[in-house]
Amino acid sequence: MQHTNALLIAAGSVAAAGLLAIAAVSYAGGTDHGGRGNGGGGNGGGGRDTTRNTTVTTDAPTASTTPAASLDQTTEDALLHMVEEEKLAHDVYVTLGDVTGLTMFDRISGSEIRHESAVQTLLDQYDIADPTDGNGVGEFTDPAFTALYDQLVEQGSESDDAAFQVGVIIEELDIADLNDRLEEGTPTDVAQVFERLLAGSEKHLAAFNRMLAN
Repeated sequence: MQHTNALLIAAGSVAAAGLLAIAAVSYAGGTDHGGRGNGGGGNGGGGRDTTRNTTVTTDAPTASTTPAASLDQTTEDALLHMVEEEKLAHDVYVTLGDVTGLTMFDRISGSEIRHESAVQTLLDQYDIADPTDGNGVGEFTDPAFTALYDQLVEQGSESDDAAFQVGVIIEELDIADLNDRLEEGTPTDVAQVFERLLAGSEKHLAAFNRMLAN
């Protein structure tokens, strides 16, 4: 399940045209803390094509069933990874929103906060320490995520299309990891949250692909 490293290598081999390689990945996430926010400082984006900004709406995923008595190690590891992966999405989108001035990133980063919080609720429920606790934007417990954040921000800062392609990569990462975990089987309450995270990632992926098609 070390697909994050594979994505890191693929993201580093970007073509001169600015299109980013999409690779298979694994589980992760995050939660919002002091020092992190929705950015928005770059929303002025002087001279940019503001028609490429779009509104994305997603619901906050929550579990409505009784929690399992305990989690196996595989599910616990999946939650720990998902919380950092959702944080990766949030942090990259906040930063690219500042860099590009595209409000789409600020809106989607707000959705990622809710995704992070949903995973954190499960961590709290099962008394699992949150690896994102106290970490600011671009700070991760797993150094692979720190390196990936740096590479994706650098690549996404090249142009608006490069930023949208980074969004595609991140959402493809989330979708692959969530599908893998759901196919392996997981307690009902965890599966409910993962299914709603998956639906949100699919909406985000469709939005980024629409921007690239314009």
